[in-house]
Amino acid sequence: MVRGVTALFGAGLDIAAGGGPSSAVMPDPVNIALNHDAFNLPIFVAIDKGYFAQQNLDVRVQKISGSTITQLPSLARGSIDIAPIGLGPGFFNQYELKIR
Repeated sequence: MVRGVTALFGAGLDIAAGGGPSSAVMPDPVNIALNHDAFNLPIFVAIDKGYFAQQNLDVRVQKISGSTITQLPSLARGSIDIAPIGLGPGFFNQYELKIR
């Protein structure tokens, strides 16, 4: 998961610097859970323009609806790599209950 997050956000810096990965490298899959709203528009634009593909990232968006805090189990299982999480009670309860 950390590799995917680092690669996803590092990709923007590398593109801005004019760098690019080797074409021989297989793309790393990165699963992102997102609501389809204006807040996440830059990610969708980057996917459409191929910015992540240029960095050998295969970004796959899983549409979610409702509270993002419901994505914690999917993050824990590894079925998604990145999710926008609001800092609600569920987030803090996992530490209080020592759920890791």
